[in-house]
Amino acid sequence: MLACVTASAVSLGSFDDFQSGNTTWQNGFALGIVSLGGGPAGSEDYFLQVPSYAAGGESSRMIIFNQGEWSGDYASAGIGKIEVDLANFGTTELSIRLAFTETAVRVGYVSLDPVPLPADAVWRHFVFPIDASTFVPIGTTKTLVQALSNVAQFRILSQAGDAPTSTRGDPIEGSLGIDNVRAAVPEPSVAWLLVCGAALAARVRRPRNTAHRRRERGF
Repeated sequence: MLACVTASAVSLGSFDDFQSGNTTWQNGFALGIVSLGGGPAGSEDYFLQVPSYAAGGESSRMIIFNQGEWSGDYASAGIGKIEVDLANFGTTELSIRLAFTETAVRVGYVSLDPVPLPADAVWRHFVFPIDASTFVPIGTTKTLVQALSNVAQFRILSQAGDAPTSTRGDPIEGSLGIDNVRAAVPEPSVAWLLVCGAALAARVRRPRNTAHRRRERGF
């Protein structure tokens, strides 16, 4: 696996494990810090560490964004979920959400329900499905598909509350570990498989029924 995506835009299978460093993930004006070991795979596994200081100014909020290799057309690429490993190295539980923003970066879509991340320094694997039931608009009139067709920034942030109020992270003291960010296709649902199976069965039966009707009519 390549350590970083070399293309200038996101694609299905885009992957970041930070083994070769970080040049594109930012928290405000600062790049996220690459910790040289201690990731999910152990002492040789590098990961991205995101600090937030709550005091105002640069890096005051718990957020990291990418406006290079993780920008672009998610819809055409067929990306239906984001997988990521996360660990909370701070002292306060985090409420993780994803966001996809437009050129006006405070406008876009944010995941509806926050994922709690306890302050225990334990790595956990998360899967975030990307669909209209799991994301809500913030300041945009575009549909989710339209917004995903031209993403300016992909964001990972912590924002508490029942529903998101912005595309920004909360101003808190914290330290978030991120590793193995992957753009993937969603698993097909059982309902979709049933629909496909029914459609296939109908197509298989149709010629047989047509031939039977022709014999009845003397064709």
